[in-house]
Amino acid sequence: MKPYGSTVADILKVLETVGPMTRSEICHQLGLDRMNCSAVITRMAKAGPKTPRRLHISGYTHDSEHGRCYPRAIYDLGDKPDAKKPNRQENRREARKRSDKRRAVHNTMNFVFNLAVPRRLYRPSNQPKE
Repeated sequence: MKPYGSTVADILKVLETVGPMTRSEICHQLGLDRMNCSAVITRMAKAGPKTPRRLHISGYTHDSEHGRCYPRAIYDLGDKPDAKKPNRQENRREARKRSDKRRAVHNTMNFVFNLAVPRRLYRPSNQPKE
């Protein structure tokens, strides 16, 4: 069993040597479980009654982890203001584009059950009619 506070020290050391990273990258660098490491990072990003804030969010990235794509925080050392989270409406547009692309690929592949599907269901709305 690791001594108390060693995970915090390891996280600080990794961010100092490597630079800003997401939670999953920090956990991967340390070889720790994502769920245990995540709780420690969340505590370090908030000021406590006796401890100062040690991490801040320097930006966001759109990584796809475990099949879910949404903005993930990039953590850096210091007690600076957090970066503003990206606009949700832009994320919806991007998600819709990805969804339409996946649906078009699925519906246009050579599959016997797609023969009975009318074209209006799988044709993108901006594509001209034939």
